[in-house]
Amino acid sequence: MTTKPILMVLTAAMAMTALPTEAKDFDVNAMCVPWMWMGDRNSITFDPLWTAQTRGESPVIRIKYDYGDDGWSGIYWTNRDKNTGDLPGADLSQHQCVSFWAKGDRGGEVVELIAGGVGDEQMRATTGKFRLSRDWTKYSIPIDDQKRGSVVGCIGIFVIADALKSATILVDDITYHRDAGACR
Repeated sequence: MTTKPILMVLTAAMAMTALPTEAKDFDVNAMCVPWMWMGDRNSITFDPLWTAQTRGESPVIRIKYDYGDDGWSGIYWTNRDKNTGDLPGADLSQHQCVSFWAKGDRGGEVVELIAGGVGDEQMRATTGKFRLSRDWTKYSIPIDDQKRGSVVGCIGIFVIADALKSATILVDDITYHRDAGACR
């Protein structure tokens, strides 16, 4: 697909800019870069512009994992391209939670989402491992008790092997909110 390199360049350029202090929410897809493949990296297929099975008219993120030797695979979005903590993170000190929508292709896929947790980063909040439904469902991670002044790991999405031989998940609208009520 020819739009992927353009999308990555635009996303990287956007991630290099500081978040305006008047912004209410922090859109991970617009402000962060998916680049850190982990676990069974060669067993994962990533499409950030998937247009089938969307929640609305906008594309969603599709991750397909064919289980490998590690038993898990994941992708981290960081605030800058290839930032492992050696550069400053995004200031999310005014944000209380991160929400996202997700579904499994079959239902029952085991996933874990992690906010923060890259390098020596002090913020690390997780959903814990859970099973996705076949229907779009809104999930959230509270971060109000975390140190979030310099967040490098915007979000990590991990798919964990279970009895299924592969898993396909869809994720949409990953957003940090200043108002904790937006995560309900």
